[in-house]
Amino acid sequence: MSTEPDFSHLGADPVVPVRPRNLSDRFWAAHEVLAEIRRTARARMVCPDSVLGVLLARTAGFLDPRHLYVDTGVDDRTSLNLIVANVGQPGISKSQSSALGRRLLPSREFPHVRLGNAGSGEGIAEAYMGEVETGKTTKAGKPITERSQVRHSAFLEADEGELIAKLGERSGSTLGATLRSTFTGAPLGQMNATKERQRDVRNYALGLALSFQPETLRPLLAEAAQGTPQRLLYLSAADPSMPPPARQEVAFGTAEPPAPTPSCQGLTERLVANVQAAIGVPASITFFPDVVYEVRTQRHLAHTEALPDQNPLDGHRTLLRLKVAALLTILLGDVKPGPNVVSERTWELSGELLDVSCNLRDALVEQARADERGRVEAGVQRHIDREVRTDHAKHVAKVERLAKRVRKHAAQAGAGGLPLSGRDGLPRRFDNRERGLLGEALDHAVNAGWIKTDQVRVYGGEVGELPPGASRAMRE
Repeated sequence: MSTEPDFSHLGADPVVPVRPRNLSDRFWAAHEVLAEIRRTARARMVCPDSVLGVLLARTAGFLDPRHLYVDTGVDDRTSLNLIVANVGQPGISKSQSSALGRRLLPSREFPHVRLGNAGSGEGIAEAYMGEVETGKTTKAGKPITERSQVRHSAFLEADEGELIAKLGERSGSTLGATLRSTFTGAPLGQMNATKERQRDVRNYALGLALSFQPETLRPLLAEAAQGTPQRLLYLSAADPSMPPPARQEVAFGTAEPPAPTPSCQGLTERLVANVQAAIGVPASITFFPDVVYEVRTQRHLAHTEALPDQNPLDGHRTLLRLKVAALLTILLGDVKPGPNVVSERTWELSGELLDVSCNLRDALVEQARADERGRVEAGVQRHIDREVRTDHAKHVAKVERLAKRVRKHAAQAGAGGLPLSGRDGLPRRFDNRERGLLGEALDHAVNAGWIKTDQVRVYGGEVGELPPGASRAMRE
């Protein structure tokens, strides 16, 4: 059975022009914090898009859902949990993007957050668990503890998404289901497990930053029917418009030390303060009326089964955009204690982020389809070539068998030879199915030196007599 992902359920290949897969200059110029993130990333030769993705995921994981409420117009407790997939070829500095994200939004300023590596569905739930004292003691006076949810915030990452894809394929793995649950903030864990493995996680914040090569992402993209890839924000780790580095022209032997990389301390302090402002005191985030109307209209169309045909991978686009808009509002420092409304500018920025994400995702799906077609076509061609070789071998063997019979009949005819036509001629020794190959058999026998012909009769030696150059098969 093939283990290659199947993308046929995603419909026919769309015929669309190439769409932007990176955020525009206009996006980065829309806010001074965004402009500084871009400048800092490029100073370190990494893609600003992927750095922003890591920062959004870290922001999502650093929040405290018990104090921050997001009202989308249909749900007053919308989860801001976010899964970001940074995608790029090997050697394109995906890990450096993660490292810069850690430096710009350091976890030491958020001690309530659990950090770790994403490895399995059970592991994600376990990030929130711990031991708590029950207030009881053993006979020896030792406090009795029990497993319980001890934290509400976690940021997890995986430097190579192939690990996630492979674990997701493991029989019985809960990773895919857990990723889908975290997107909506649904409870995590297993209550039917043993006491040591029971987990019941609720009201939690999660940021998940994954790095993928295009090929390693394909098993996850193929889970469209289950709804997994619809819940991810995809950002490119490549920056095609990155300016080339400036070369310092100096005389040989007089080079001065290179200029130091610009400090990012100021940006770090600002981002930390912005995120802490959304954690320290109760706050709420809402959206302006036009957005609420759009959200409620989409929900109504879904209930009445009147949604227009759309890309199957866009099923959670609206909710994902709401999350991104709220997280951008926090990261850019626009959240204060009490009620907050996402600005129209930030809503537009979230729209471009989602457009770029969908464009990149669709390009990855199309490339996967193209590679799959290539594999299928190559397999068909190999099958055809194999069949042709087999048929040719069968044909050669049949001609050789007929040539041996021609040699035998010519030898039995004696010195006078055997006519090539007529009632007593050579063709009469063969049935109708064999006569079509008789010409090839005669040529084969002549070339092998078994017989001679004057175009009227065929002459052969004694039966069993073979010339020195005859093949081993002819001696059998």
